[in-house]
Amino acid sequence: MMDRMTTYILEEQYKETQLVVQETLKKAIVDSVGSIIAGSQTKEAEHAKDGAFELWKKGESTVYLSSEKLNSVGAAFMNATMARSSRVDDSHSLITGPLGSIIFPAILAASEERKVSGETFLSALLVGYEVGIRSEMIGNHSSTPLNQHCSWAAMGAAAGVSRIIGLPENKIEYALGSTEHYITYSPLMDSIDCSVDQCDVAAWGSMAGANSPRLTEKGIERKGDRFSPVNLSFSPEVQDIGEEYLIKDLWYKLNLCPKDALQPIGFVKPFREVTDYEVKQKFLSLTEPVIGRENSIHILNSIDSLEDVADMRNFTSVISNVFLMKVV
Repeated sequence: MMDRMTTYILEEQYKETQLVVQETLKKAIVDSVGSIIAGSQTKEAEHAKDGAFELWKKGESTVYLSSEKLNSVGAAFMNATMARSSRVDDSHSLITGPLGSIIFPAILAASEERKVSGETFLSALLVGYEVGIRSEMIGNHSSTPLNQHCSWAAMGAAAGVSRIIGLPENKIEYALGSTEHYITYSPLMDSIDCSVDQCDVAAWGSMAGANSPRLTEKGIERKGDRFSPVNLSFSPEVQDIGEEYLIKDLWYKLNLCPKDALQPIGFVKPFREVTDYEVKQKFLSLTEPVIGRENSIHILNSIDSLEDVADMRNFTSVISNVFLMKVV
């Protein structure tokens, strides 16, 4: 069964999927970028950025609304912090917790670092969502004294990054296993109050997803239990991977959620039912106060043509030029 999972991770092709899958993924990207730009204005982002540029060395991966770049691990941490701190990121009808704020930053950072095409990035991001959703579902069904909120989506981030860096099939299991080891910060005992804001969990999860495949590439080999033979054999959500696309049931928050709210406020519905107009209006409401309407529209158009991008560094460079108009 692990062969089925690893084969899917390495062979999924965005351009060969149903139109509804492609449209949902594009909408999710718009939502993630909007969340990051809005989140860049929060105190969490400000404090995290001060530390990130001290901890991680410079690299080729973009930190949104910054004149400097970090290596892929540091950039994943920073962009995930911003994405989750705005609390308007996506979720899913079958799980608890966000996805895009963990998965998108890690895969984007690795895509810049390895200079892959937009089409490869889209395929890897789709892999990240499909693996991440299923990993969360397995966690929600398991009997454990740990809260699973906002943690196992990191497995999806690791799967997508593994695709980006071209890990061989026999190494994928180790990348996922290492991710399980490195996200032990995220699960919390039932006795701990999990109603508090958890942007830090998303940031650490995204960082783990970005780092684990790199460590596996260097020779570290660890196995985990998340995709154990038992789970792979008996979990229906794993057996249909590559055939049934769970991203179609990704949830979209139509209204913004106040940061101090314990539960999402406002109407949510599947991305597949959200109109392009609704996506655009929410994106503008998040980004226009930060970078202006014209720049926001420019970014929307860039995302719409992502599959035509030859090098993801060029794509993010175009966006960075917009960001640098307001460096924070």
